[in-house]
Amino acid sequence: MTHRTYTTRDSLAGSSRLRLSGYLLAFLALPFFAVWAVIYGKEAGWDFQNYHWYDPYSLLSGRLGFDIAVAHHATYYNPFLDVPLYWVATHFPAWTGGALLGAEAGVAAALIGAIAYRLLPFENTRQRMAVAVLLALSAMTGGGAAGEIGKTSDDIAAGLGAIAGLFVLIACFDRVVRAKGADLLFIALAGFLAGGSPGLKLTSLPYVVGMTLGVLALPGGFWLRILRTGVFGIGVLIGIAVFGGAWFWTIWQYSGNPVFPYFNDLFHSPLVPPGSYRDETFLPKDWSTRLFFPFIFSQNSLTVAEWSFRDLHILIAYILVPVAALAALFRKPVGRRLVDPLMARLMLVMAVGTYVVWIFLFGIYRYLIPLEMLSGLVIVSAAAMLPLRSGVRLAIMVVLLGGAQVMAWKGEEPRFSWQGPYVGVTVPPIADPANTLILMTENAPMAYVIPAFPKEIPFLRIQGWMIGSKDTSSMLGAEMHRRVAEHKGPILGLYWPVEHEATVGAFADYGLKLDDAACKPVESNIQEPIDQGHPLLLCPLIRMTP
Repeated sequence: MTHRTYTTRDSLAGSSRLRLSGYLLAFLALPFFAVWAVIYGKEAGWDFQNYHWYDPYSLLSGRLGFDIAVAHHATYYNPFLDVPLYWVATHFPAWTGGALLGAEAGVAAALIGAIAYRLLPFENTRQRMAVAVLLALSAMTGGGAAGEIGKTSDDIAAGLGAIAGLFVLIACFDRVVRAKGADLLFIALAGFLAGGSPGLKLTSLPYVVGMTLGVLALPGGFWLRILRTGVFGIGVLIGIAVFGGAWFWTIWQYSGNPVFPYFNDLFHSPLVPPGSYRDETFLPKDWSTRLFFPFIFSQNSLTVAEWSFRDLHILIAYILVPVAALAALFRKPVGRRLVDPLMARLMLVMAVGTYVVWIFLFGIYRYLIPLEMLSGLVIVSAAAMLPLRSGVRLAIMVVLLGGAQVMAWKGEEPRFSWQGPYVGVTVPPIADPANTLILMTENAPMAYVIPAFPKEIPFLRIQGWMIGSKDTSSMLGAEMHRRVAEHKGPILGLYWPVEHEATVGAFADYGLKLDDAACKPVESNIQEPIDQGHPLLLCPLIRMTP
């Protein structure tokens, strides 16, 4: 009986097959999560009805300034992330829009799996790949992330740039640490990709801050650290400029504030009164709440979100990371390495920096979804630093990650059927659209119906979170009062019946009253359950006699 001798060629062939398998798994993640999203059903919640459908329509139709504040603050958000869904969903069957959103989750899973593969120094590459795949799957099935698959809120999509930048840092880690000559291009590329996240959605800013701190924490002399971090920072600024610069410039020209209306206490746009305009609903107000915040929101998600879900990954990392960091100062792990220690350092500093910025700026869990997705890698990195035998550390990883996965619950946010168009709106006949003006009131999300109306009709939200109906001191308030006063054609009111009393008062501030008897419903295939059985009403408005 002869025994085969394995050669270098066999080793290379095995390595090529494994690499091909990795690429295939990464590619398959896209259709896998696309199908997942379609099975979940169509999501069209509050934010979608408020701005995710209207903003890309406004961009493609050139409605900036033509409509005013129809989606409150979000009227002026960067719309580029929503353009692909809007285009796909208006040209193809509704389910293709869901598949697109699911594919975005697949990209995130592929990147996280690739990061995990490089973070884990297992000699057995098949085991290494299997663990990486499990970590990628667990990243997308946490309580927050699972509910985001196929969701229109863009939190996964907005995090893709930061996750891709982290992948470049890890994939080119030796070059990043060395930071000489051409190595700097890879550092700049990582920064550029990361900068794309806040360029497209400002709520991703904590991730680039955390990653910058992570790069700064890598070993080297003072000037090497400064060079490495500076190059990364330059890449971030270029990424922000490329992905968000055009919109920031457009809004700057329109309002005098590139992030209008936010931080208007600094930019002083005359369009609205001074103020930060940040949503501080979930922001912890005192140090004791900040200190115990992960315990609080892990027990009750409604302290950081509008829906009920459960996930413990952030809490576990919050406890484990400082314990591991302190333990590592006094004693090294016993036995074999389970993660690359320098990569682990980058992961941990990135996570801490991201969380700290998030808790002071937002406190809204949706903006923490990408960190939840990366938290499995953070937990593995921290557990690997514990001064324990490798077998014990492995057991801790399995117990913590397995327990978090068992406890995860995505909640029961409503999803819709894929039948019919993605957004189907029935608009009552309008006799003279070229000379008609429509006014919106109060807080209900209504802008999603605007694309179904004749394009020549302008919409003004005379009462909302940005502008009050009595406001004539700000330029937007004064402009709306002027446009209503000077308008010669029909004026209609669009409102939610539940807000009728406040709506009557808002119209009265403009010298108008509802013709209740002539109201007609504006119905759509995505109103329930937000409308609580009360479709929007479109009513003629009558000028009140002085």
